[in-house]
Amino acid sequence: MEQDLKVIIEQMNSSNAAEDEDNPMVKVVKILNAHADSLNWIDRNTALLKQKVDEVGKQTEQRRREQERSFRLAFDQ
Repeated sequence: MEQDLKVIIEQMNSSNAAEDEDNPMVKVVKILNAHADSLNWIDRNTALLKQKVDEVGKQTEQRRREQERSFRLAFDQ
């Protein structure tokens, strides 16, 4: 879907490149471009944030297991 939107925006940009800046369609296209850029930024950063959260979850689980192991060793002796 992202690729489809990119293609549509690029087509609109190329068709409106020679048009007057006061044309409402040109203004709408610029706004849509800004929105698409923002959505792409959000998508990229959401993926990065998910990776970081997953890593923190793995580290937390590993530490929990280590603490359980230490606890068992301390009290089983």
